[in-house]
Amino acid sequence: MAYFENHGSGLHRLIYVSRSLRPPGPEADAEIADIVLRSAEKNRALAVTGALLIYNGRFIQALEGSYDTLKPLYERIADDPRHTEVRLKAVTAAPGRLFSRWAMKQGRKPAAGSGEAFDMAAAKAEDLLSLLKLATLTPLRRAA
Repeated sequence: MAYFENHGSGLHRLIYVSRSLRPPGPEADAEIADIVLRSAEKNRALAVTGALLIYNGRFIQALEGSYDTLKPLYERIADDPRHTEVRLKAVTAAPGRLFSRWAMKQGRKPAAGSGEAFDMAAAKAEDLLSLLKLATLTPLRRAA
């Protein structure tokens, strides 16, 4: 388990996973879209960047910003009643932003068969970060 360690005054990156308490479907999709939109607005004001992926009922998120900004932000996220089993996977000093173009980007789930058995809760932070980077490369497909 990761601890929310302060790595100095520079850029920090955190990665966490959690389990959604909302059943999948159109209502949950609309709620997630709203969360991403509101998060992007708030994150811009806080100089926070990041990415979110909903995958097999799990949230995977990476956030980048200062320690003083990320710590209280993560504490609010961890207390959100829409998810449970929140696990902080890593808090590290970051040499640069991986998600610099997005105050909050929702990643697209990888194609079927590419990791369906992947256990998010047990995964290492590096693997989750790789999955997030891959997921943000492909734009989301919107329903017509």
